[in-house]
Amino acid sequence: MSTWFSGLKVWQQTCVYAVVLLIINTLIKLLFEGWASLFTFVGIIQILGGVAISTFFMWLVFIATSA
Repeated sequence: MSTWFSGLKVWQQTCVYAVVLLIINTLIKLLFEGWASLFTFVGIIQILGGVAISTFFMWLVFIATSA
């Protein structure tokens, strides 16, 4: 049970981290490229790709520190 709960906690922290990153990436893109870049396919892929890569590395750090 405790393993399941700690796994859930890591998943929760990962989700929060991903949402924060998504907001930050979106704001940076808005600041430098304007509204139009947010609604292009490439813009969406860049934002989501950055969040996915960062979240994956953060998840690896969680796994390494919890072991």
